[in-house]
Amino acid sequence: MRGSTELGSEPEQVAEYVRFVEFDDCASVDCWAGKGAGYVRTDLSGRPLHLFFSHMQASYGSHDDAARRKTIAARKSQRAQMASFMDAVAGEGLLRGENSLVVGDLNVDVNAERSEMMSQLSIPFPFGLSDVWTDHGPPGDPGFTFPVRNPPVRFDYMLASLADTSSLCVGTISTTYGLETRRPVGDADISAERQVTDHLGLVVDLRWSDSQCEATTLVDRGDTAGSSAFRDAAKPVEPPGRVH
Repeated sequence: MRGSTELGSEPEQVAEYVRFVEFDDCASVDCWAGKGAGYVRTDLSGRPLHLFFSHMQASYGSHDDAARRKTIAARKSQRAQMASFMDAVAGEGLLRGENSLVVGDLNVDVNAERSEMMSQLSIPFPFGLSDVWTDHGPPGDPGFTFPVRNPPVRFDYMLASLADTSSLCVGTISTTYGLETRRPVGDADISAERQVTDHLGLVVDLRWSDSQCEATTLVDRGDTAGSSAFRDAAKPVEPPGRVH
């Protein structure tokens, strides 16, 4: 069973300009998660912005070679399905060069599968997709996001197709520890600060501008780690279990 609602390969309309599709393929315990891809269309200052997001198949250190091959194949299938989904729900706008973002935990290490990921997800975008961290991140910072303490890998991305560069550009970018909850949930006593994810968050400030702008490194605001130097100096955080 893959979640309480089986959506298959047909995008389901949840509300106006909002769509979701559950992935057809999965491997291992991820098949209990109902992972998929979502879409929201919004208008900023009268200009459309297409936002796609996903949480894709994870890999697990306990897997043998055969199981790892299955997780890689499932991720590849999910990317292909997401590309078809993006084209189905927003293809006409993408052809017109309307600004688009693809974000989420794509579970692809920057050193493996990245080229294939970029190639697959770029298919619906005639102006291509760029990796926002690679293009605008702090020099020398690889943008590692997993786990929260001394992360050695990067699983989380923002990919952009900003053909309308006269209106939208990247301002500041950082990774952050600031994904916390301070409110009790049900009968659980979690009123103290708790991390709600075992990943670092990716924070990107997108700005409207009449001219091109360059991203700058986000300085430490107390809840933000910024570059790796800020992360190393940040107060140690006890992460939850290693899941992704």
